[in-house]
Amino acid sequence: EMEAIGGQEFHLPAIHPREVWEASGRWDVMGPNMFRMKDRGGRDLCLGMTHEEIFTHLAKGELRSYRDLPQTWFQIQIKYRDEQRPKSGLLRVREFTMKDAYSFDSDAVGLDLAYARQRDAYIRIFERCGIPYHMVEAYSGAMGGRESAEFMVEMDAGEDLVATCASCGYAANLEMATS
Repeated sequence: EMEAIGGQEFHLPAIHPREVWEASGRWDVMGPNMFRMKDRGGRDLCLGMTHEEIFTHLAKGELRSYRDLPQTWFQIQIKYRDEQRPKSGLLRVREFTMKDAYSFDSDAVGLDLAYARQRDAYIRIFERCGIPYHMVEAYSGAMGGRESAEFMVEMDAGEDLVATCASCGYAANLEMATS
């Protein structure tokens, strides 16, 4: 589905140099949630919590003109976060597999179209798999973005609560829900 919407798959490194995170201003912002280390030369590195910084660094070197746009790049890879999100007395796992995608567009209209293509691809994936889901408004947190959605599956165990309305179809993660 990602390739069907024009996405190009990557597999990027899990260890990132400090410089790309400083360029985005997020080296300090991520605080203790980011695993940090030094290599034998004393250079600061981190384990990738996400890959915006790396994809942006690649785009800076590869995309030379608006004629190179739009681009959608994605990967399915392990992410590392030391987040303290207790649920039932347990900490959130620190290592998990995530599919992430990034679009490079010439304007806000193109960005909105790229977001809609991603959302629609996820809808097709869940429907093809026969998985009942709720697409809910979500908080994008430190990852940023104007619009964010999560796909939730109802179950007794889990860490999120979702507000839904059967009559109008509204669904939102409780941290984003409005009435």
